[in-house]
Amino acid sequence: APFGTSDEPVDYSTSLRPNRDVDLSAGQSMQAAGIPSWPGQPQVYTTERQASSSSDTKRSINQLFDLLKEKLSSRGARGFVGLARQFKIMDDDGSKNLDFNEFKKALKDYRLDLGDEDTRRLFNYIDVDRSGSIDYEEFIHRLRGELNDVRKQLIIQAYNKLDRNGNGIVDLEDLKGVYKADSHPDVRTGKKTEDEVLCEFLDTFETHHALYKEDTRDHRVSIEEFLEYYSHVSASIDDDRYFELMMKNSWNFENKS
Repeated sequence: APFGTSDEPVDYSTSLRPNRDVDLSAGQSMQAAGIPSWPGQPQVYTTERQASSSSDTKRSINQLFDLLKEKLSSRGARGFVGLARQFKIMDDDGSKNLDFNEFKKALKDYRLDLGDEDTRRLFNYIDVDRSGSIDYEEFIHRLRGELNDVRKQLIIQAYNKLDRNGNGIVDLEDLKGVYKADSHPDVRTGKKTEDEVLCEFLDTFETHHALYKEDTRDHRVSIEEFLEYYSHVSASIDDDRYFELMMKNSWNFENKS
């Protein structure tokens, strides 16, 4: 017979065929093709759905907020004017406040599908005073972000000028040297004392910190409270040069008479 052939009868019943005695009942699943099944091999394979569900983790509030900022930026809302325009568009009823339904509708308009839970988390993050709506100031302050170094140094310079005794806290005694309360209309008419007017002045700086960070109002202004106040002022000013001019004129950095 030619090489590689044989006149012997061929037995096609090889050991590679499945054992007819194996019972594949309805509850028993067969191993998927391409997956080794010999003894000793760890089963490390998962289906696509299993892999997807295991990697689906809850996004942090910062990640959600970054998504919103990216969408706003893609629509030209990078500076104060652009953000103001977007807020006006989102404010359907013209109340100058965004309720949850307006906010949710705006996210859909931006094609930002977050789901109800993440939408609520993001809404609550921007609604700092927990009033149930987002006002213009909350919206702008959150989205403009942190102060840059140039503005921060100008604010610190103003604070150091106000902190006359250099103890790191601005109190009534510091103010009495730079803020003349005796000429205030309420003091002149006897409605308020000089100290009451000075306390109101200090409370202006503490209020914003109480809303956004921690409520520690005690008529003593720390550098953190002072920075928080001016971060709100800064949010409405796009140009660093204009902000610098405003600070210099307000606090008389050059000590002009």
